[in-house]
Amino acid sequence: MKRILLLISILTAVLISCTLSTTPAMRPNDVYFLSVACAYIGDYSGARELEGTLNDQTFLDRQLEYLAGRTESTYHAYLLQNGTVNDSLQNESDRNLITVKQDGTVITQNDIAPEDFIAGFRDTVRLIASEAEADDVLIFHYSGHGNDDGGLCLPEGSRGYSVLSLAELVSLLGEVRCGGRLVMLDSCYSGNIVTDSDTDSRQSLADLFSPYEGSVSSFWFSAASSPDELSWSADFNGVYLGIHTARVLNALGFDLTSMSAGRRDPDYVSFNRIISRLAAVEVPGRTQHYTSSESIRDLVIFNFQ
Repeated sequence: MKRILLLISILTAVLISCTLSTTPAMRPNDVYFLSVACAYIGDYSGARELEGTLNDQTFLDRQLEYLAGRTESTYHAYLLQNGTVNDSLQNESDRNLITVKQDGTVITQNDIAPEDFIAGFRDTVRLIASEAEADDVLIFHYSGHGNDDGGLCLPEGSRGYSVLSLAELVSLLGEVRCGGRLVMLDSCYSGNIVTDSDTDSRQSLADLFSPYEGSVSSFWFSAASSPDELSWSADFNGVYLGIHTARVLNALGFDLTSMSAGRRDPDYVSFNRIISRLAAVEVPGRTQHYTSSESIRDLVIFNFQ
């Protein structure tokens, strides 16, 4: 009998030790927000000025910082701006800036020469890649002109711009080896982000919001338009915002009437919940697309539990 009790005790101890050793250590995820907003103030070789792009960045930064503050997540923001904002409203200035913040505190803010804007973006991605860990989340947001193949039109030179292809964008963001990467594009023809040899978003708009199944894993995409459509901005109570970004903000809990951050989820914020809410909002025009069914996989961005 004593031998049986001893055996049970040993087995119990082994099981407990296995449980402790195989249960992953829980820690708050760091959230990295990388945003590029271009207003094209001045003569950018035919690229017209855009209203609301800098506002998109400003309010999305505030909302994400607010949600991170309701968890134990550390929030890092890297904001590249072509133009400036003043009191949350887009301002007429062609200044180019990069602002780095942590939990709302500005760490650095530096001017960028237009010819260094794209290089500065690449360097910023690689800086995040050197800091982010496996359990962290990267949110990339772009608000600006999209080339006819969906590429990002970024300043280069005093009055010109160059196109950063979507292939290079995905490759660059793929260097950040974190648990989840959410890419939000508020630009024309942005649906091309999921067009590759295996996926044709022209056949299925649902593919716009499916996890990327190409060579780089753990990507989730949200696009303002299909591959052959334009994106638009609109006046939201006196503040211009990209329609797609405004809808994402609203889905996250942001109050578009008072322009203040808020929270609508009691437990967690995930990509599928955002997409479900985008699908439920009626917006004029044919610029916003969604899928009626959620993907099997999901990306939890904030966990309040």
